[in-house]
Amino acid sequence: TSHKSCLVRIDTTTPLVTPSVMNVWRNTDTTVQLVGSDTWSGLKDIEYTVDGGPTLHGSRVTITADSVAHTTDGVHTISVFATDYADNVEPVQTFQIDIDTQAPVTLASKAAVAYAGKTASLKYEVDDQPTSDTKATVTITIRSKTKVVKTLKLGLRPTGSLQTAKFKCLLKKGSYTFAVAATDQAGNVAVAPLGTNKLTVK
Repeated sequence: TSHKSCLVRIDTTTPLVTPSVMNVWRNTDTTVQLVGSDTWSGLKDIEYTVDGGPTLHGSRVTITADSVAHTTDGVHTISVFATDYADNVEPVQTFQIDIDTQAPVTLASKAAVAYAGKTASLKYEVDDQPTSDTKATVTITIRSKTKVVKTLKLGLRPTGSLQTAKFKCLLKKGSYTFAVAATDQAGNVAVAPLGTNKLTVK
């Protein structure tokens, strides 16, 4: 009596898609590589949608940045899942690519009065479109005529509302100007005219 044997391969493990870029702000066209992996039977297909649109197949998705009309500015949601040759299906995962092609605008609508040796407060605001880009890196430069006498590096601060920058005023009594510069999370830099106002030290 002859006996024959056969090999049965069992695969109950779901595949996995790892995006090369996710949850970031960009100001240029952004291509995401959808890197799929499967331990046993091998990767069969990757399916994805962009902003709830039609289902597409492939391992690359490009989000376009419209730097002229800014029509693609905002948050773009990508939903993706993979299937392997054993027909295991990965649960749908979502991530975002955020596009911002517009430079922030800085405002300094209130003049400031400070006292030598005391804490000074400078009021400013950074406005940015789209409003979903909610933070910007802010720097305030204080000048005596044309000479820079102090620089306040405030780091990442909220946009769209009036903010206060505080510092210990060690400046001599007199008149100064302060200017507000900002770079949003996508890397867009505020351009002239920057928000500027007067600082009087008494």
